Amino acid sequence: MAKKKAQDVPPAHGPLRLEQHGEETWLLLEGSVHIAHARELHALAREAAATSLPVVIQAQRLQRIDLAATQVLLALRETLLKQGGHLRWSGAPASVLESMRLAGLAESFGV
Repeated sequence: MAKKKAQDVPPAHGPLRLEQHGEETWLLLEGSVHIAHARELHALAREAAATSLPVVIQAQRLQRIDLAATQVLLALRETLLKQGGHLRWSGAPASVLESMRLAGLAESFGV
């Protein structure tokens, strides 16, 4: 897998953000995303689903994600699939990918 160049990594702002990039909606996750972020993440997930664009979870700066936040993202994936859309991850650190694998979620998220 090719390494990301500095210009390919979105700038740091807050733990959760939604941005439009061309024909994609980016959901940016940074730092530790956990149950305290679930309400905000849910609102952003609903907004992302409403765009009718493919959703890319930008996770280059994600350090960890808990089950509550993961459940929100699984619900977003299911909503997008029902709408004929899709969700993909970009730049998730190895530690996050391993956690998903251990939880049996890697296949669900396509990582």
